[in-house]
Amino acid sequence: MNAQTIIAELLRRGLTQKEIERRCGVDQSTVSAIHTGRRGKRVSYEVVMKLQRLLDQVMAESPAASDDAQPPTGGDVNGSKMMKMVA
Repeated sequence: MNAQTIIAELLRRGLTQKEIERRCGVDQSTVSAIHTGRRGKRVSYEVVMKLQRLLDQVMAESPAASDDAQPPTGGDVNGSKMMKMVA
């Protein structure tokens, strides 16, 4: 995985850029620049390894739920049904 992909996955798992900085030591501004593509492909090996170690830790703490376990999208439909049942 490249640094941009790792950061995207960390953000998807609920970490903020500041939390990434706090937990692995990569400056928030660097995280932002990598995430938005302003940093380009010239990311040091050390930074990529720090980000990868953090992703490994986060994945061990709470593995991503499978797609089957995700709540259905369009909560309004279920909410509408519930409202009709209550009304």
